[in-house]
Formats: sequence, structure tokens, C-alpha cells
Amino acid sequence: MKVGVIGAGTMGSGIAQAFAQTEGYEVCLCDINEEFAANGKAKIAKGLEKRVARGKMEQAAVDAILAKITTGVKDICTDCDLIVEAAIENMEIKKTDNLKNYRISVKKMLSLLQIHLLYQSQKSVQDLIVQ
Repeated sequence: MKVGVIGAGTMGSGIAQAFAQTEGYEVCLCDINEEFAANGKAKIAKGLEKRVARGKMEQAAVDAILAKITTGVKDICTDCDLIVEAAIENMEIKKTDNLKNYRISVKKMLSLLQIHLLYQSQKSVQDLIVQ
């Protein structure tokens, strides 16, 4: 299963790591620019490297986890089976970024805020999820 994570901050990178550490998941970690997304993956790498240094994890396992994470902007999420939205907790940003700029075809979308609040800014569910 391919999972897209929108938002590469602390929460988004943690969610991306959890999926990447789980068998059967490939992760697209995206943010408003490539640098932010790459920083999210670097944060994951740093945490995993600490586990290697303490002898809690093998480097090969770290490499396998990191290889399952692709970074970029919204375009990398177009073929994801699941999207997890972990953008900054600012409703105005979520309305514009997720519902206007992140219009992508997905089977399912999860949100950290109540999704009905986002629906209020749209005319219909079809405005949110494009088939």
C-alpha cells in the first residue's frame, strides 16, 4: 500500500516513519517544498541513527526503512492509496493547501482535524476528492 503524508514536520515525519517501519507500506512524505519534505526525512534518519548507535537497530534495517520514504511536493501523492494530512494546525492553511492545492485522486483521506470543518468550505464532497 502506498501512503501519502502531507506535512513533514514532527507529526508528519513520525507518521511517515511508523508506516515505513511496517511491512507492506511505501511512503510519500510531502510538504509545501522539497526542502521541508527532505528535512522531515532527515529527522527520521537522525532518530534511527541514534538507535543504531545504541545497538538497538541494524544499519541495514535503517536503510530499508529510509528507502521506503520518497520526499517531494504534492505531485508525488497522486497515486497513493491513502493520504494522511498532518499539516500545521491552522484551519486557513488547511483549507487552502489541502483542499485547493492538494486536489489529488485518492481512495481515502484522513485528517487530524474534524473533516466536516473542511467540508464547510466546499460545495460538495466531490470538491474534496477527485475521482
